[in-house]
Amino acid sequence: KIEKEITYESIISGTGFEKDSDTIFSTPLSAITGKIGIHLHVSDIILAQECISFLQNFPYKFDLMITGSWENHGQIHALFESLLPNICHINVLTVPQRGRNVAPWLICFGEIHSQYDFCCHLHTNIPSKYNFAEAWRRYLFSNLVQSDSANLALNILQQNSNIGCVFPSIYSELQKHLLKNSIPLIGDHSNLNIIYDESNKYYIKDPACRKEVNFSAGLMLWY
Repeated sequence: KIEKEITYESIISGTGFEKDSDTIFSTPLSAITGKIGIHLHVSDIILAQECISFLQNFPYKFDLMITGSWENHGQIHALFESLLPNICHINVLTVPQRGRNVAPWLICFGEIHSQYDFCCHLHTNIPSKYNFAEAWRRYLFSNLVQSDSANLALNILQQNSNIGCVFPSIYSELQKHLLKNSIPLIGDHSNLNIIYDESNKYYIKDPACRKEVNFSAGLMLWY
């Protein structure tokens, strides 16, 4: 389900006409030995059950951190804890409605990142303006935390120390939408200007290359 490919430096790279180390790799599956942490931002409490259905068959023990702007976090805690057989520890935090799923992920969950060898970021707030939003969300969950997908993603990270992130290919309906409306994968020019302005603050040169089309569309990933 997940594309097992590397980013190539040129149109020649990876064609078989260069050294073997540039070719696409295959990953034999083995047991995962590292500690796993999953962050889940639940923007709509109605979608909690759907999240549980994807996590119920997760193949390894894991810790779960749930964030959201609702108040009944005790009910959320009890629901997830009772229905997820492989969960080791669960922490539920009520957070402000600010920064969408990114602020809770990088600020709240970010404080405990160092405790884990492998992390996954999931959320439920896929933009509702797309008529394929629900299918897109289920596609991402399926390709990240269902048993076979999670096992593959974790094995890729465990066996290849030079790989930092694993995420599904861009959802087909989203790709059609971008192409139909002439929206480049990197975003429009206003987005690009923001990227460069922020990068300059940290002295990062050339942060976004236009030939780079592999990115986590929907912002859910293993890392």
